[in-house]
Amino acid sequence: MAATTHTTIVASTVHPKFSLTAKERQLRDLLVDVAAFIDAAGRSPEPLVLRWAGGWVRDKLLGIESHDIDTAINAMTGYAFSLELRDYCAQHAHTEKHNIGPDDMGSLHRIAANPDKSKHLETATTRMFGLDVDFVNLRKETYTQDSRNPTMEFGTAEEDALRRDATINALFYNLHTGLVEDFTGGLADMESRLVRTPMEPFQTFTDDPLRVLRLVRFASRLDFSIDTAATAVMADARVLDALRLKISRERVGVEMEKMLKGSRPRSSLDLIRTLGLYNAIFTDPNGMEHPRPDLTKWQLVYDLLDSLIRDRAPGSIYNILVKSDEAAYFAWNLAAITPYAHVEKEIPLSKARVTLPLTTLVAREVATERDKVGMAVRKWDNQGGYWRVQVLYALLVEASEKLTPDSDADTIVFLSGWKSFLGHLADLDVMDAPSLRRLVDGRMLAKELGIRPVLPGQYTLGNLANDLAECESLTQIRVLEVLSLCLKRIDRIDQGPQDEEPIQHLANHAAGFLHNPAASYCVDSLALAETALDVLRSLVVGFSAQLGEEYLIRVTAYTNNHDTWTTLGAASSAEDILRHSLNDDTRPRLLGDTGLGEIFQQSVFPSLLSLPGSTPEDESLQLLVPAYNAIVQLAEAQFPDDEARPQKTKLLVKLLTEGILAGYWHASEYIRIVELLAQQIIPIVHQLGQSAIPHMKAGTSVHGLRHYDRPVSRFTTDLHPSSRSSIGSYHVKLLAKDR
Repeated sequence: MAATTHTTIVASTVHPKFSLTAKERQLRDLLVDVAAFIDAAGRSPEPLVLRWAGGWVRDKLLGIESHDIDTAINAMTGYAFSLELRDYCAQHAHTEKHNIGPDDMGSLHRIAANPDKSKHLETATTRMFGLDVDFVNLRKETYTQDSRNPTMEFGTAEEDALRRDATINALFYNLHTGLVEDFTGGLADMESRLVRTPMEPFQTFTDDPLRVLRLVRFASRLDFSIDTAATAVMADARVLDALRLKISRERVGVEMEKMLKGSRPRSSLDLIRTLGLYNAIFTDPNGMEHPRPDLTKWQLVYDLLDSLIRDRAPGSIYNILVKSDEAAYFAWNLAAITPYAHVEKEIPLSKARVTLPLTTLVAREVATERDKVGMAVRKWDNQGGYWRVQVLYALLVEASEKLTPDSDADTIVFLSGWKSFLGHLADLDVMDAPSLRRLVDGRMLAKELGIRPVLPGQYTLGNLANDLAECESLTQIRVLEVLSLCLKRIDRIDQGPQDEEPIQHLANHAAGFLHNPAASYCVDSLALAETALDVLRSLVVGFSAQLGEEYLIRVTAYTNNHDTWTTLGAASSAEDILRHSLNDDTRPRLLGDTGLGEIFQQSVFPSLLSLPGSTPEDESLQLLVPAYNAIVQLAEAQFPDDEARPQKTKLLVKLLTEGILAGYWHASEYIRIVELLAQQIIPIVHQLGQSAIPHMKAGTSVHGLRHYDRPVSRFTTDLHPSSRSSIGSYHVKLLAKDR
């Protein structure tokens, strides 16, 4: 078969060229008997067929030992089958037949359905006979254009094979026949040492762009080639955009971790470079003007690290600097981001020093004095631990600055200099300085001097403001994080009249980071704004800081967590700030004159439509309560007197019709949402009184509130007597009419 051909392949079954271990045979025999047990009881809609799928089959054919087995089931969910397995093994006759010992069966763990993460069907995992076993159903999937999370449902073995990332991962071992089933040509691809997608590559990668990285990982791990049709598509701008925008950095990080912890990390980085994937992996997917690193010498860097790893002689640079598997993983991570060492533009989230100018530090600390150099080593380690790996990073960065790809002689001289540097540290006996116990500490001094240690005087906000102003080495976000941490320890801050000015100074400083979010949105600015809002909440709530109208308007922009430039945490902080800032006599004028009241309405009302169907039910429950509370409080704050009663009624009627009644209409099948809406109607009817009746009558005639007899009956018992009697009598009439 040609490498670039993607035609329908007739399923083939062949005798496997591998044999099961004793534990695998024991597991297979048990599972086959459980399937027969279920079939005999008539608890399956069709005869059960069990298959071991994916990576276990691939590794078996390659002669690689594997302890992870995915068991694919044709007609039951994985969790349902696992319960049958548990019941089967509970019978003594069955445990005797299969020689199941007390340690052979681990606990059963259910993995619940989670549609938001494409887990539409329940699965289960357990440990049996020393093997990690997952139970899943055969699946087919359908993708949307803006997400890598597909809709999953029951499928056939062929549909399950076609949805997988590579043909070599789409093989099945049929437990009943003992044969390998190949629906995608995976066996031929294994013979050719080829990584190929089961379906057309462009569709495969745009459906789930993470498959690009998975193919890179499998190709590097197995030393296979990637199908030329797939590599051509990987460089397509649409695929790269999908990889940047549809895949979270967390999922990208998981794949990169597997690559860099694998047996061939250099091969993984080389594929990333040759396929042009670096910027799609290592840059901010939302940044409008994120810096582009220079990759011209990147290959030199990871090739140099690979050569250092291969030189494992006693006293070699790598043996001195890398002392654990975790440190080895960090080393490859640092090699991956070395191109960023020379990016000139400031990156707020990672502005901390990326290169340690070690030789400069040693000179500054006077290298001839052991105590000075030892303390320098301690200081390097305090900047994040793993000082040896930091030295290795400095070596790689300097190599990218001074070496050229074909300068073998220069490389030898360069590495010789670094080896001499490390030898000098060893001669001074400071290599383990970070782990040395201090000879004297504060408690020992106090004991020797016969004095009792005392706590320093209370720390004032003025001290805090001055100290942070002098922290030139900290990034903006780090300063805010430190400030937030300090402000949360209000019990340790001595607040007095002298602190009014520092409080206002700190509040203005934090509010200054809240720019026009829609115009300047990126991941970095989002994190900065969220931290700034957290600081402002502490200052406003805990220290009564006052925010001007301009800053309050800025805060308002972050109250709707559905906007891309805000988060649930930022929205919560913004709501707390506004609730406390507007809790005084000036709020009606402020809300009216500045237009803030209208802005609040426009920001919060869309949250009322965060209902199941467009929003997960649990998230809806979290969003709706504060949204309704915010609008009710807004009505009370903006229209507090009788003169403003018509405007207040208008706002509450809007909340009743566009919120409560519309919510009933859209989410009638979700009982928790219905009960929540029933609870939220109470303060609205309290405020509206008799004015609520005609609107509820009109709304219920459209939305059919007769379906909500229990919730409506429940919340009417909590109303004011006059309101309760009116609503109750109307509800009885409505039910009688409908019947």
